[in-house]
Amino acid sequence: MTKARQHQRYASALHRLETSGARAIVAAIFITAAIVPCGYGQGGVAPLAATNLVQNGSFENPKNTWVDTACNYMSVFAGSGAIHGWTVAAGTVNEIVWAKTLTCDNHTAANGIYLLDLTGFGSDSSNGAVQQTLHNLVIGQDYSFSMDVISDGMLPLVTLDTAPVPLTAGTPFVEGSDTWTPETGTYTAQSTDPVLTLQNQQAGQDINWIDNVIILPLPTPNLVQNGSFENSKSTWVDTSCNYMSLLAGSEAIPGWKVAAATVNEIVWAKTLSCDGTTAAKGTYYLDLTGFGTDSPNGVVHQTLHKLVIGQVYSFSMDVISDGMLPAVTVGKAAVPLTAGTPFVKGTDTWTPQSGTFTAQSTAPVLKIQNQQAGQYIDYIDNVIVTAR
Repeated sequence: MTKARQHQRYASALHRLETSGARAIVAAIFITAAIVPCGYGQGGVAPLAATNLVQNGSFENPKNTWVDTACNYMSVFAGSGAIHGWTVAAGTVNEIVWAKTLTCDNHTAANGIYLLDLTGFGSDSSNGAVQQTLHNLVIGQDYSFSMDVISDGMLPLVTLDTAPVPLTAGTPFVEGSDTWTPETGTYTAQSTDPVLTLQNQQAGQDINWIDNVIILPLPTPNLVQNGSFENSKSTWVDTSCNYMSLLAGSEAIPGWKVAAATVNEIVWAKTLSCDGTTAAKGTYYLDLTGFGTDSPNGVVHQTLHKLVIGQVYSFSMDVISDGMLPAVTVGKAAVPLTAGTPFVKGTDTWTPQSGTFTAQSTAPVLKIQNQQAGQYIDYIDNVIVTAR
């Protein structure tokens, strides 16, 4: 495979990861931790390059340990560490083979130069397996998996610790005279350092070639329901000037509740308000001060779900304020805020404010509150909480 094609396929993988979740899998063996920053401003910053957690996913030969046993295949036995980053599993019967492009029978790797056949020479190994320990996965996070396969029987069994990864066939592609098929699935991390095992599971099978597996973090979901305060239930009503007055206890905004202690009203605004204000994202936003300076302590809240105690989370929201920033708490913990790069929507300049917190419970309450009496403007929009 040419470098240009490798780059094209990797770029395609990242694009599909961002746009279609579990289908974002291409042929290269990667297991990557999520480093997906929370969204900012007009749709978020681009994801940072992720760190590959698998050593030598395409079974290359960086330490020059490959030796031609026969026909450009090398026999490797139980316990062997010849393949950089990988160990042949202790229970493997007979040998598996580590093959180099072009074999004497004209086979070509899916990516790079090398590939594995978990059945060994002929059908020598009924249970050939390779494995390695991964590191720094995030418990509870979903990962997407793929590997390229040529098989004349059952697909290899993929497990992370004891959890099997069910596989679904993707679109076959040709390398040399061989047709490889990407096999993909998803996995929810149960430990930070699971053992990845790829194993032949059918005695008598002649071909179970593997190359190029990807495990990438699925896009980190926003744990905030309706973070941009949209009107999905058609509950918004124009009180005045494209602002809707909401009093303590109101649940008109889907996913949110106005706190019982709120004095007077806050307002739920729709773009374009009569005074020319535009939401940072979507069509709606909030002003925690209400009409004028009516509410010295306007606050909205919602309960987050399925957080992992001890896990660090990122928080961000877009703000326009003429005084103190809103106070943000998650459970009992305050979230200090740091300003990002301002951006313009319509005639308005919004500023992303971001911070982090460590989860102290699995279902904490997120609160966002005006904290300055007499303040006229405390607009908020695009509230995002994601696992780091």
